[in-house]
Amino acid sequence: MSYDLYFWHTAPGDPEEVADDPGIIAPHPAVPAFRQEIIGLHPDLADVSEPEEGSPDTSKYLALTLPFGWMDEVLPDVYRAARRHGLSGWDPQMEEPPSIEHLAPEEEDPS
Repeated sequence: MSYDLYFWHTAPGDPEEVADDPGIIAPHPAVPAFRQEIIGLHPDLADVSEPEEGSPDTSKYLALTLPFGWMDEVLPDVYRAARRHGLSGWDPQMEEPPSIEHLAPEEEDPS
């Protein structure tokens, strides 16, 4: 079983619709910076990330398919990095944007 998450910087419309049609997402340098940061923290994320490195879409969005066993260790780092990079997105399991903004200030990275 796995947990899917989608991240982007800017896109028009409802987040659920954006996740279904990544072609409408505007490219932004924060997206590849976010990708580089989280894969630097957790190299195994490269294996569960889309689009593949080198794709022209890597500046538009990042989709993660996280094994449930990774959730406790990886998810807080992903959310903190998304918040630092000003990203928004979609969590299809919860049918709402990811809980990026719900991190308590004491949980934030000082970096």
